[in-house]
Amino acid sequence: MTLKVKQKEDYADRATPVVESKVTDNVAEDAEKPYSEKDTKFINITADITSGFMFYPYNTLSIRPFTLGCLRKIFRAVSQHKLSHMVEVISFSIDPDKSAMDLTAQDFWSLMFWERINSYKKAPYRVTFNCLDNGHKAKVASGELAPDTLANEIVVKNTGELEVKHLDKVAVSEWIKKVQEEYNISLYPARASDLVELEELQEKMELDEDKEEIAWIAQLASNLSKAHGQTLAERIDFLTKEELSPDLKNDIEKFIELADHGIRETLTVKCAGCGVSRKEELSFDVLSFFPVGD
Repeated sequence: MTLKVKQKEDYADRATPVVESKVTDNVAEDAEKPYSEKDTKFINITADITSGFMFYPYNTLSIRPFTLGCLRKIFRAVSQHKLSHMVEVISFSIDPDKSAMDLTAQDFWSLMFWERINSYKKAPYRVTFNCLDNGHKAKVASGELAPDTLANEIVVKNTGELEVKHLDKVAVSEWIKKVQEEYNISLYPARASDLVELEELQEKMELDEDKEEIAWIAQLASNLSKAHGQTLAERIDFLTKEELSPDLKNDIEKFIELADHGIRETLTVKCAGCGVSRKEELSFDVLSFFPVGD
C-alpha cells in the first residue's frame, strides 16, 4: 500500500475544514457539478456514496483510479504502518477541493474498495483467516493436529461478494434529535481523521491495556460532533470530564448502529488443514488491503 509522496502541494494545504451536518438531506442551494465533468480522468461516484452525503457540505464526489505514483505512497503507508498516509492517497484521488480526512470512516472504506476493484484488475491480494470448525479445533486440543493448522492464508484474484448498505437518513436524524434534546449532545459519525488520530494517540502508549482503554472511549468520542472538541483527544476529554449520564454510552452505541453504512465483503474460504469451507466476512486491514508486492 502506499501513501505519502510529496507532490506540488502538501496534504495540509488540501485539507478542508469539516462542516458539521445540518442533519437534513443536504441538498445544495446551487446544484454542484461533478468534478468528472471538468477532468475526464475522474469518474462520478455520487450514487455510490452510502452516507448519501448527509454529513457533508457538498453533494457530489468523483474519483480516479490509482496511478503508478500512488503505489509509491501506498508502499510508504505499509512500510511505516501509517494510516494517515493511506488516507492521504485517497485524498489525492478524489476532487481536489475535498479531503478524505473529512469523510465518514465507512465512506472512506468504500473508496478503498472502489480503488481495489478499479485499480488492481490483475493483481491478487492475500487474505488470512482462522479455521472455526469444531472438529478441527478438537483435533488441535487433543494434539492430533498442530495449532498452526488453524491459521490459513490464501491468495485472492477477484473481489468476493460485496454487500452495500445505505444510511437510513430518517432514523439517524430522529436519533440525533433525541440525543440532542435529552443530553444537549450533538452526534456525528466517526471520520477518517478520527481513525488517524486514534492511531497517533496509541503510538504514544506503551501498555496494551492503555491502548485498549483509549480505543474504547475513542469509539464513543469519535461519534460526537466537533462542537464538543475539534480533535478526537478533546472529545475524549469532554466525555471523561463532563458529568454525563452513563446512559449516554448506550445512546451513542445505538447511534453507531443506526448510522451504519458502507461496504462489506464476504468470501468463501477453505481451510487447508481440514478442508472445511465457509463464508467469511473479511476484516478490514487498511495497511494490507492493496497488493504492493513481496
